[in-house]
Amino acid sequence: MDTQSIRNLRDFLQMYNRISETCFTQCISSLLERDVQSDEVACVQRCADKHINSNQKIMQVFMEVQPQVVAKRMEKMEQQMAETQAAESAEAQPQTAEATEVQPQAAVESAQAEAVAQ
Repeated sequence: MDTQSIRNLRDFLQMYNRISETCFTQCISSLLERDVQSDEVACVQRCADKHINSNQKIMQVFMEVQPQVVAKRMEKMEQQMAETQAAESAEAQPQTAEATEVQPQAAVESAQAEAVAQ
């Protein structure tokens, strides 16, 4: 099994365990009898149906909204990357200007050194 399948199975089992625990706590009133009473069965069925339907609705909304959330995050990341690149290029331009100033100075100094050597 791949990681995603394991994660999906784990999530399903956690949800199943929560529903089981919640419905058991709400619906089972006595453990003194061997058989489950018909009202307890009906209560557990309603409880489980309610949780399953709720989960389906939540997942449906999640699937509708998730692409929009991802698109907004991508736009935000692209904007941050553009701002970072603009800041880096702005920092790089003064450095190139300084480098061009250094080159003429070096040329002047070398010319002076040649003149002194002659």
